[in-house]
Amino acid sequence: MKNTESGISCNIELYKLLTEKSAAKLAVFEKLKVIFQDWKLVLETLAKELSTDVCGANDNIEIEYHDISTFEAKVRLAGDILFSYMHTNVFALDDSHYIHGHSHIKKNPNDGFFGTLNMYYFLGDSIKYNRMNDNGILIARIMVNQKGCFFVEGIKPFGDMERFDPKRPLQDKWLKKIAETAIKIMLEIDLTLPPKQHAQLMSVADIQSVRQELRFSTQQRLGFRK
Repeated sequence: MKNTESGISCNIELYKLLTEKSAAKLAVFEKLKVIFQDWKLVLETLAKELSTDVCGANDNIEIEYHDISTFEAKVRLAGDILFSYMHTNVFALDDSHYIHGHSHIKKNPNDGFFGTLNMYYFLGDSIKYNRMNDNGILIARIMVNQKGCFFVEGIKPFGDMERFDPKRPLQDKWLKKIAETAIKIMLEIDLTLPPKQHAQLMSVADIQSVRQELRFSTQQRLGFRK
């Protein structure tokens, strides 16, 4: 029988969950897919600009953009790689996150679901020599809701972009600023040589590993890790 007030015949609670909460999550995914395509264009344009100016000054420096898949892209700048990917899942943030105290989210809880666009730093040699033990560093992630509003979480400050603003959609000018900031942070990271006592012993297995894959696991100053 139909609910006389709502005009629907199915369970009203399930109806609301599907048409409101589930629909909001689907909208987040679709919005982030569009934004990630814009992100790829921003990275490609930025790589071309840097390549023209930097490689013209020093032809030993290589700068390349690669569109890997629907959800992945990377930019190689000299010996460093900024690897970007969008997660295909949509997330609610933990209860302790400041976003839950925002007046807009309190009034519009379905705007509190976010998709993530992640930026990892990898050494070029880690990819080139297939060094499976090398870690990437999560430089930053962009959190995007169903309306395209965003904030950034990073290992270093991203200024005003760290603040959620329900009236600020993620436009190309913000994507460019985020990309430039992320690349700057990545290029400023230096490898840290471990203390010599940590490198005094090497097993036969280690030798074989080096021979097969040139795999010396590198020590880096870590931020977030996947």
